[in-house]
Amino acid sequence: MKTSKMIIILVLALCLPLAALADRLPVKSQNVNTRAGDDYYRCDISGMVTNESDKPLFLSNGLYVLTDSNGTPVEAGYYYPYPDSLKPGETAYFNATSFIDDDEELTSDIRVNLSPCKATVEDADIIRLPVSIEYGIEAFNEDTSESSTDGFLRYIDPIVTVTNNLTYPVRNIQLVTIVRDKDGRIMDCIYHGIDGGIVTPAGGILQHTSQIAVFVPGKPDTAETDGITVEVIAYMVSRG
Repeated sequence: MKTSKMIIILVLALCLPLAALADRLPVKSQNVNTRAGDDYYRCDISGMVTNESDKPLFLSNGLYVLTDSNGTPVEAGYYYPYPDSLKPGETAYFNATSFIDDDEELTSDIRVNLSPCKATVEDADIIRLPVSIEYGIEAFNEDTSESSTDGFLRYIDPIVTVTNNLTYPVRNIQLVTIVRDKDGRIMDCIYHGIDGGIVTPAGGILQHTSQIAVFVPGKPDTAETDGITVEVIAYMVSRG
């Protein structure tokens, strides 16, 4: 590893205990998927944070540090939870991806340390709107599906319908899609900002389509894809 990169990672790692002392939201659960590429390791870090205060909060970011089995930092970066505005009791989700050069001679035993997420009290009206979702999971195709020695990709095509149940038109609707495995662990989290020029009238609907690629560990004939679920949160924020 280059010396300058190691110094940056070590500095960020030293920030972890300091960050925990600040007024921040701790990560409630986390999931790390690691897979090998041609000349790198890819780590997908997912988790969730909950607003346990009695005030609305705006979320900024938190720090993650990846270490090898000996506890030596090998990579660091930031995660960004969405929805980024939470009422008391509401939860936000995140997914961060990090790439590590294979010259680090790592194994899949990569560990993650997560600092609490920065949060500030905000004067805002945070509204979540009703959502319905339909989706299918693409079947594995031996000729066209992307796979590797430790897993393969499955594509999900959600069709999301948001209903404006308010008495006035709305714009700037934002969506967060959360994909979970059969055990409820977060596999991916995707934020979609809808064009602010789109106005949804009172009682009207807004539809959104996308394609999500999720990595499923294991071989296609043995990997467990049953039980994968998709959840969508639709929200809007009106700041004073």
